[in-house]
Amino acid sequence: MPELPEMENYKLLLSNLITNKPITSVVVNREKSINITTQEFIKHVANTTILRIERRAKHLLFHLSNQKVLLLHLMLGGWMFYGTEEDKLIIYRGV
Repeated sequence: MPELPEMENYKLLLSNLITNKPITSVVVNREKSINITTQEFIKHVANTTILRIERRAKHLLFHLSNQKVLLLHLMLGGWMFYGTEEDKLIIYRGV
């Protein structure tokens, strides 16, 4: 489980990368991870902008332009990746 310093680093790095950028598409890979239907989640998140990111304990809160807040907790083995699909494949292959 990521500890507080890692979560603070995620907050700082993501704030520089994605704040004030539009969310153009949403993919839900695990429906159990959200507390509403997939269709509702996509409706609330797609085509919004992340205004700011804050951390509360081990949660990241993404404040969206529609006044909603997307809460993220990485659970036990969670990690985050920012990059292209090609970059992700290179990491998974260990290249």
